Amino acid sequence: MKRQALFLGCVLPLRFPGIELAARRVFSQLGVSCVDLEGYSCCPEPVVLGLADRDMALAVSARNLALAEQADADLTVMCNGCYETLAEADAALRHDAGAHTRVAQLLDGIGTRYEGRVRIKHFVELLHEDVGVARIAEQVTTPVDVTVAVTGTTLMRGRRRMAKLDKLLSALSAASVTGRRRRLCGAKSTLLQSPSEAVGSG
Repeated sequence: MKRQALFLGCVLPLRFPGIELAARRVFSQLGVSCVDLEGYSCCPEPVVLGLADRDMALAVSARNLALAEQADADLTVMCNGCYETLAEADAALRHDAGAHTRVAQLLDGIGTRYEGRVRIKHFVELLHEDVGVARIAEQVTTPVDVTVAVTGTTLMRGRRRMAKLDKLLSALSAASVTGRRRRLCGAKSTLLQSPSEAVGSG
């Protein structure tokens, strides 16, 4: 397994440091070689910058990806929203020649470039594909008989990721909620427009 650069995003280290600490301990116990992505920035948040200036948003994402590339590491992303933003930016730069040219010019202005050699993975994919469910199950010393509440709709957009998450939870003796509750949205975009509607939908 190639070593992984951890992309923690903006929110996780500041508001949920316990998740970061748990991830680092789990990766260490499972033998996943991780490096900190020095100098990374916001992914960026797509609802604001992505709509205001798409090329600049892609350039910010590309700069983050370039940092992993320079560290000779693939990118493991802990945040659902960051994963979607970075993966979509990577796809756009690979398949949209015009966007690739414009973003390359923006990156050239800060003396960097992104060659597209980074493999981006959600941490669920890393655990499922690179570590493996069986190996994780072997490491469990205290099964957790709980039901995980809501993963958010961003993760739900990849049904294969949800299936992988279910298998990982099963290895821990845990489970996901089912039915309509599984598709509940955190309503972040709605929150910016109408907090009362966001509270009602969540």
